[in-house]
Order: sequence, then structure tokens, then C-alpha cells
Amino acid sequence: NAEISDPSSPNAADGKYLCDTTITLKATPKDSCYYFVKWEETKGGEQPKEITTQTQGYTCSTTDGVNTLVVVVDTTAKYKAYFEKYDRTLQVKDSTGGSASILNSEDKQVTVKCDSTLTIVATPDACYSFDHWEKDGAPIEGNDTLSVTVSDNVEYTAVFEQKAFSVTTN
Repeated sequence: NAEISDPSSPNAADGKYLCDTTITLKATPKDSCYYFVKWEETKGGEQPKEITTQTQGYTCSTTDGVNTLVVVVDTTAKYKAYFEKYDRTLQVKDSTGGSASILNSEDKQVTVKCDSTLTIVATPDACYSFDHWEKDGAPIEGNDTLSVTVSDNVEYTAVFEQKAFSVTTN
């Protein structure tokens, strides 16, 4: 999400700024899964140009997750803010009585893009049954096969209980 803030030109409402006017562009990630990557500027018929904190003649900064670009208007231009998703890690752990796995993965830990959905599976050993999952150490509701959205680094542990059987004599 990018916007022009503190417009100082009297014609700013129609998207036009007087030549030699300084404006501030702000780019804010739409949610906590995204981070700012770069600005891109296209002037007239020129090829897009990447703008970074090192680009001479521009002021770029980041404060509280908001990325600003200060430019001096000297021609018609288009600015685009680029964002990417953070990587997040999902880990599953076994416990006494069974194992945990990530569907379609041979690994116990995977790195995915934020907000990815994965399926985790708890498989009890003989004489055990699935009891519950723990997410970062806290019990949660769910079946032995659970679809989870990974928006933070997270650890799931499959918890099992040993079966008990009645044995009687006649």
C-alpha cells in the first residue's frame, strides 16, 4: 500500500504537483507478513529505476514499519512500492507414544512464506492413541490431522496417551 502524504501543492487533489515541489511518499505493508523491499520510479518513457537509500538525490527511510521516499517533482512520474512476504518456520515434534509429521515433507521443520497453510499429522505407536496437539507448548483443539496457517515461527508437538484395557477373569 503506497500513498502520497503531506501534499504541499495547491493542485494535489487531482494528482498534479507543481514543479520543484517536495512530496513524501509512504509505503506501508498490508499486514505483518510483508516487509518493504524497494521503491521503483518510472519517469516519462524511461525504463523503471530502482530507488534505494543509496540512490543519489532521494531520501529513503523506514520508521515504525512505514517506508518513506522524499522526492522533488521535476516531471511526470510513477512510483511503485514493492513488498515481499517474510519466511516463517514450522516445526513438528514427536512425544512418547508416537510421531508427528508435515504432510508431503520428510523433514520435521520447513520454511514457508508467511500465511502458508500446511497439514500436520500425528501418528500413534501401538498401544497409544492421539490425545492433542500443543502449539508452542500450549494445548490446542484439533484432530490428529490438522491444517495450520503459518503466520509466525511455530512449533507443534503431537501428544499421545497410552491405551488402557480392562482385563477380567470369570
